[in-house]
Amino acid sequence: MRRYLVLLLLVVSFSFSFSPRARAGEVSVAVPPFAVHGAPGYLGPGLAGMVASRLGAGGGIRLVDSGADYTVRGSITGIGGRFSLDARLEAADGSAAPSFFATADDEAAILAAVDSLSARLRQALAGGEAKAAAPADTAKNAAAKG
Repeated sequence: MRRYLVLLLLVVSFSFSFSPRARAGEVSVAVPPFAVHGAPGYLGPGLAGMVASRLGAGGGIRLVDSGADYTVRGSITGIGGRFSLDARLEAADGSAAPSFFATADDEAAILAAVDSLSARLRQALAGGEAKAAAPADTAKNAAAKG
């Protein structure tokens, strides 16, 4: 009987070590589908997925569907063949929500804009001094920098 109790305690403690709880210094982030304005509808969930994968790739961020420390609320707006990706980083505690954006001169530049936007979101989540993008921070310029 005592052997079974020890085994049960080991199994329970082992299972808690792999629970999805945040590790020290790790934040949880939810990225629901982006709103779409004047752009193809498939971009909404696609952009959210791309931003989420970039945020989760570097460690320190745990992606969740709900109950997150932060939620990235985003949209893509297409006007005259150009695109604006806008995102707001909402904290669960209701504190100020910084906004970020990146622009793309055409559909081919959307990926570079996602990379630029995601990098600034990641910097803000890490406690950096990320600020909303200056108008000159377009996907074309971001691609030339990196």
